[in-house]
Amino acid sequence: MRVIDHEPGAWFLLQDDNDYFLDVNCDRAMVSFSVTIKLNEAERQLYASEGRAYIVALADEVLGRSDPLDPRDIRDSALLERISLTIRTGHET
Repeated sequence: MRVIDHEPGAWFLLQDDNDYFLDVNCDRAMVSFSVTIKLNEAERQLYASEGRAYIVALADEVLGRSDPLDPRDIRDSALLERISLTIRTGHET
């Protein structure tokens, strides 16, 4: 897994083989949390055709919901730990 793009303080885009994950920093009132989603096939195709602009728009959509219970938020703790470690260290995991 590796970080392939990011917007400081806002989001990280990660790639793990053919899978892509978007980690978005969200704020709601006095609470900060992150929502991490796995891009689906349609989103991967849009990213392939539109590039970073699509990821910015998708991150804005996730941020607009700012829901810590977002149904697309990844709940797999081992996967979330890999994502977090990759973001923190900047190294592939």
